[in-house]
Amino acid sequence: MQEENQRFVLYDLHTHLYGCLGIEDLYRLEKRGATKRWNIFINSYQLAYGEKPNIKGLFNREKEASQRLKNYYCNFPKGFPAFQSSFDLIVSVSDTSPDEIQEVCQWVCSSEDADYAEYRMLFPYPLPQKEYENKICSFCSSLSKAEKSFRKQFRAILSLSRDTAHAFEQYRIVQRLMEQEREVAAYLTGLDFCGQEEGNPPSLKKDFFQKVLQNNIQDPKKALSILYHVGESFSDKSLESSIRWVVESSHLGAHRIGHALCLGIDPSQYEGTTRNESVRERLDQIEFEFSHSEGIAEFLDKEGVRFPKQELRQEAEKLCIQAPSQAEQSLQKISIHYTPERIAFVKGFQNWAMTELRLKKTVIECCPSSNMRIAGLKSAQDHPLKRFLDNGLPVVIASDDRGLLESSLTKELEIIEKWPELSTSDISGMITRSSHSTSEILSGRKTKTIA
Repeated sequence: MQEENQRFVLYDLHTHLYGCLGIEDLYRLEKRGATKRWNIFINSYQLAYGEKPNIKGLFNREKEASQRLKNYYCNFPKGFPAFQSSFDLIVSVSDTSPDEIQEVCQWVCSSEDADYAEYRMLFPYPLPQKEYENKICSFCSSLSKAEKSFRKQFRAILSLSRDTAHAFEQYRIVQRLMEQEREVAAYLTGLDFCGQEEGNPPSLKKDFFQKVLQNNIQDPKKALSILYHVGESFSDKSLESSIRWVVESSHLGAHRIGHALCLGIDPSQYEGTTRNESVRERLDQIEFEFSHSEGIAEFLDKEGVRFPKQELRQEAEKLCIQAPSQAEQSLQKISIHYTPERIAFVKGFQNWAMTELRLKKTVIECCPSSNMRIAGLKSAQDHPLKRFLDNGLPVVIASDDRGLLESSLTKELEIIEKWPELSTSDISGMITRSSHSTSEILSGRKTKTIA
């Protein structure tokens, strides 16, 4: 398969610009002399590990310091907080000034092994509008220059704030820039929501999604894809609620969804465990199940489970008595225990949910190394990729953060070549799918595959 990959044009559709920086790039970034914001890394590390990191002499290249830097940056264990800590090490030594962005684009693009890459970039917000605009313009112009230097195709994806009000402000700025700046109009092709997903339900983005999708129809030449990280980290909710978040993202119109592990992960691994979520989250889940009861029931039947209409109604009534106000519902937690019966329910619910994504043609971005590390999956058999494919979902393979993960798109493809249940045609199909799933194509800006 490795030789066969060379005959394909490779598309990396989920990769974060600064996350592509390797250790040597990190040394170069620190040497640029931006004002260090060590508190960001220190606080993030302490949140993940319960202790403060040792930053003394971290970049002096002595053997002990070099190993310490590598441990902090590349050797993070499982869990999103640990990953965020590593990424915040980059944030602490950078300032994303226009000059820095230009250099970083050159470093990253020079080592890109894909023929086409969509780089995501999250700039701190809120910022003074002019400063924010300058960063976006530099991002797009730098990719334009890199494209000419390295004879590959690069596109910019702007990651927005999870706060919906801020996201609207950022989108309005983007719209103005696309009218005024040629390179922004040409190179900025999508909007992304990344970072911590806990506490940020996609349902709050309904109006935002509608606005972007309406504008895409009205002005296809400036259409932007909507990309959404969801179902990767769900420590604050039940497995069912996390699956609902994925389906809601698809129903709202997300063109591609990042990770969506909860959608296909084997629920039997949760048997005997207990998860906690807010009363409000549980009530939202019950309402969602009722609103889609007919479709869900069909898939539950196949698992030998009936749709528990009466039990859900009684549970909702009890919860509303327990926590009658919205504030109480958000604060009070309930425990959900995973019995064999509940596991069977979740499996049927997953199968229904995957059908919903297939009907919407929502593309799932699978990032094998990232998924295995951040989600703490033990083996290839634990990854839902094969189940996604068996259910007919459109899936693409991507690298995510190749610098932190010490990977690349080619390496990610080589990893899944060794996964026993995947065939050569499965892998070649996903590579081909990538060529039809660029932001420009999915948003309606372009109708043909980019060569």
